[in-house]
Amino acid sequence: RRVLFRSFSAISAISLVALLVHEFFAEDPVIDLRVFRDGNYSAGVFLMTVVGFVLYGSMVLLPIMLQTLLGYPSMEAGIAMAPRGMGSFLMMPLVGILTTKVDVRKLLVTGLAIGGTTMLWLGQLSLNAGFWDIFWPQFFQGAGMALMFVPLTTVSMAAIPREKMGNATSLFNLMRNIGGSVGIAVTATMLSRQSVAYRQVLGEHLTPLSVGTQAAYGQMVAAMQAAGTDVTTASSRAILAMNGLLMRQATMVSSYVRPASTSSAPNARIAAFLPGLLCSGTQIVTWVPVSRPAYANPSPWFPVLAPITPRPRSASLSARMALSPFRILKLCVG
Repeated sequence: RRVLFRSFSAISAISLVALLVHEFFAEDPVIDLRVFRDGNYSAGVFLMTVVGFVLYGSMVLLPIMLQTLLGYPSMEAGIAMAPRGMGSFLMMPLVGILTTKVDVRKLLVTGLAIGGTTMLWLGQLSLNAGFWDIFWPQFFQGAGMALMFVPLTTVSMAAIPREKMGNATSLFNLMRNIGGSVGIAVTATMLSRQSVAYRQVLGEHLTPLSVGTQAAYGQMVAAMQAAGTDVTTASSRAILAMNGLLMRQATMVSSYVRPASTSSAPNARIAAFLPGLLCSGTQIVTWVPVSRPAYANPSPWFPVLAPITPRPRSASLSARMALSPFRILKLCVG
């Protein structure tokens, strides 16, 4: 199987390189990769890939925690995940207005900062978290996502010719989906590996010689006997219950690790990895030099993505994108 896997991987890699070379030098390519020559577009695609990685990667962690660790039913878990969409829904109209009055790069950096902050906020969750502890970080994260998507799309497509807009938008969305897929895979892999590792670490402390283990085991057996269970069954169920508690704690600790040097708020290992990517995206926005379109005005603010003086259709395009939730709501109601 390893040989087969490596063979197919090599064939896929070679085919991908051949496709890229062919499409880049072909006169009439199916996938026009020449759009990446524009610095604004290339930086925007990279940032959208990072945003997709963080967005979908973080969405994997929270449902697992809600349903497997906190015991939320499917309906309640879905309701607990709704605030992110609510924040985006409410923020989109304001973003549409701000894109016509404020440098879109400022909105983009603000959105990236909010996204990273809320990820660290979610990193403070524990098994004692309540609904509102989950609600507010997601709500503000949704607002931050709204501040990223519309400005990022606007500034990335600013210098793309109209005849190449379809190709550019398709590649833009493709890279976002690829980033999301990689984010889900990486996050799930990290969570699985860390869960197994911490189960071994925590399991070393559950020994018959441990005073805490003996006390917890005795309390569970006594409680089950008080409910009418015989001694043998109560002992077996107590062991299973303790194993379940161990698995819950291992899964929680695999994502949210308390530093050994302090007993203060937990340090989110996975949740700190994701905002780190957002911070790298902020550095791209702030420092990487890119080409400026002819209709852009120089600005002392954030000397990277060119501040855009919107063309006659740019502002209306942003407004239409931002107000789309209200149009959808109007179609659904009327």
